[in-house]
Order: sequence, then C-alpha cells, then structure tokens
Amino acid sequence: MVMDERSMQAAVKTAKERISESTKAELIARCTTSNVEYVTEAGEFLLKMNSGRDKYEVALDEESIALNFLEFDFERYTVLKHYTAICSYENKMIEASIEHVYISQHNGFINRRLFGEFQSTLASEPIVLSQESDIGHVTIELSGWSKELSLLMKKEMRRNSPVSIKIRGVNINQHDKAVELLKRISDSLFFQIDLRFKLPLMLSKRSSIGIGGVMPQKANVAELKFPKMKYNNDAISLYWYARSATKMPLLQYLAFYQAIEFYFPMYTELDAKKMLKKILKNPVFDEDKDEDLTKLITMIRPRLNGRGFANERTQLLSTLRECVNPDEVRDFLRGTKKSDFFSMKNEQGKHSKQISSVPLTQNQDDDELINNLKERIYDIRCKIVHTKASDVDQNVEMILPFSKQAEYLTYDIELIKLVAQQIIMASGSPMF
Repeated sequence: MVMDERSMQAAVKTAKERISESTKAELIARCTTSNVEYVTEAGEFLLKMNSGRDKYEVALDEESIALNFLEFDFERYTVLKHYTAICSYENKMIEASIEHVYISQHNGFINRRLFGEFQSTLASEPIVLSQESDIGHVTIELSGWSKELSLLMKKEMRRNSPVSIKIRGVNINQHDKAVELLKRISDSLFFQIDLRFKLPLMLSKRSSIGIGGVMPQKANVAELKFPKMKYNNDAISLYWYARSATKMPLLQYLAFYQAIEFYFPMYTELDAKKMLKKILKNPVFDEDKDEDLTKLITMIRPRLNGRGFANERTQLLSTLRECVNPDEVRDFLRGTKKSDFFSMKNEQGKHSKQISSVPLTQNQDDDELINNLKERIYDIRCKIVHTKASDVDQNVEMILPFSKQAEYLTYDIELIKLVAQQIIMASGSPMF
C-alpha cells in the first residue's frame, strides 16, 4: 500500500524522538534563570533569542537537538540582526557565516580557494590572524561553522559545510556595536582577500522565511496556458536581471527601475498626443492666432523637454498613469506590516521614513496614489544613484549598500517589482 503525502509526513513526525519531559524541564530552568523567552508545546521547544530589539526563534523539535543545546551556554548568545551571525558578550566573541558574492558559487568554492579542500567538509587547519590593538588582543579565524552557530542558525545552513569568520578578544556589550565591529573587520579582511586572491566574499544575510523554512508546494501546472503575448527583449532582460540580484537590494531596485524606464519614451509620447488631441478638438482653438499657439506650446512643453522628451519625473508619471492599476497597488498595500510601513505608522513607519518620506495608503484616491507612487519610486532611485533632484537644487540623501536603509528596502523592492510587471504586461504585443 502506497502512503499518501500527509501520511508520510505524519510517520516522519512520529519517528522523531520528541523532547522528553526531563530535558524540557532543564531547558525551562536555564531559560528562566537567564531570562531567555521560550514557548513549549506538543513535545517541541521554541527559543526566542535576543536579536537587537527583535527576537530570533529557534525550534528544538527533537530530543537530540535539545540535548545538544544543553551542552553549551546558549543563553549567553545574541543573534545579530539581518546576518547569519551570533555573538557572546561574556565570551568576547563574534561569529558570522560568510559566502561568495556571486550567487552561482557555493561555499565549496571558498573551501577550495582558501583551504585547498576538494570536498564539502573542511578538514584543514583554520586560517588564524591575530593583532594587539587598542581594544586588546584580537584574533580573526576563518574556518567551518562552530557547533554553536550550527545549532543557533540551523535553519540558515547552506550546503557544503559553511565557512565562518570568528572574531575573539573583543569587549562588546551592545548588539549594534557588535554588528559595527563585525562589518568593520570583515570588510577590511574581505577586501584584502579580493585583492590578493580575486575571491569576493560577503557576510551571509539571514533569510526571511519562517522557522524551519517553508516547504515549497507543487505548482498547479494545469493553470499554464500557451503564451499569447510577447514582451520587449531589452525590458524583460532587465526584469530578469533584477530578479536574479536578490542579495544586492540597491542593484535590484535600479534594475527594476530601468525596466520601467525603458518604456518612458513610448508613454510620454502617447501622453503628449492625448493632450494635443484635446486641444485641437476644442472648437475655440484657432491655429492662426499666436496666443492660441502660445497656449498650446505652454501646455505641451512640460511633456516635450530637451531632447524631445519630458523630464524623468514627468515621464515616470505618464508611464504609471497609462499602465498601473491603482486597485492592484491597493491590494499590494493590504496587510498590517505593509500598511504600517507605507503609511509611516509605528516602528515599521520609522523604517519607511529612512527610505522615503512619501506615504502610500489604501485610502488615497487614484490620482493621489499614482502621484505618490511616482514620487516615492523616483525619490528612492535618486537616493541610490546619489544624483540631485531634478526640480529642486539640493543634494539627495544617499542609501548605501549594506546600510540599515538598504535592509529596509524589501517592501519597496516588492512594490517596484509589481509596477515593472504591470508595465511590461501592459506594453506586450501578440505573440504571432
């Protein structure tokens, strides 16, 4: 008899060795003593580790995993926000996973280049550098993940025995200072490694998936249809480029913007034609009168500027008006976190203001929503490329790579992706 998927999952869950009551009691005692938050139910144990102002949840769903946690002082560790990294103030150490900058290169490539290992496991001696400094004797080590990092960040595990940077001998007692020190040391070391060995490395960012990851569901392939529309090759190439740049939010945002920008001339010209038709159909318009011609030029000039096209803001607005459905933007804004973020409410709103001060809400009418969408997209674009605002002679605040502002771009990247999708779809033509 063949088991269905649900029965198989139940069998696997039953086969797991659930956490015993004695182990659970010991975990509770240690968490209570050290003020570590936890949740326990149905034989599982959920740790809520400190991570800046947030909590990082670690699921202990088997007896063996729980016993491994009891073998080290897990309560002494803090998980560093946004990174696959931990630190211990008492042990004066920081450890963070590292990976190759290029998505296509897995950690086995680092193993081979730095350690000469042609296998997934790391057996070589660690690379150790040390230096006396104004903060004490600091040691930097490149080696495989420690047991502590492997257990605390098990849902972030990559294939091929991940490599980590370990910094020891540092006096730290604050989360943000630990992150700053980690970045300062790793940036300097990685830059040297790139110069010497042509090996670009970066700190591993944490994924945003839930505890234990998300089990991908089989796609309903019956929904597929033979494609009826074709899309411009250049625009769709920029779109795929943006979709591939998941670890580089600034680059990803700009690539989506460029996919939108590709259509500016088309929709700016269309907008100008519509305006011309309205004016020329007016029965009181007289092409023989200079004053009427002057009015015509005055009305068209904002749309036809310089090399024949309007300024970038106006072109963006023309494109959004023609292609973007305000109701789909409102649907995107639904949900407490997104709504708070884009409407500038609560802590989410504070993060949003670091990106742009232009709000988006479901209650805005169509014109206001599209206009604010234009302002927000263009504002972020300027902050990334660090240009001057077109209409106001002032410097634009920068959004730097790996900054807190860059980390808050997630929702805005989702938004501009939606906009790019709508514009590409609206600009398609029949396949045959």
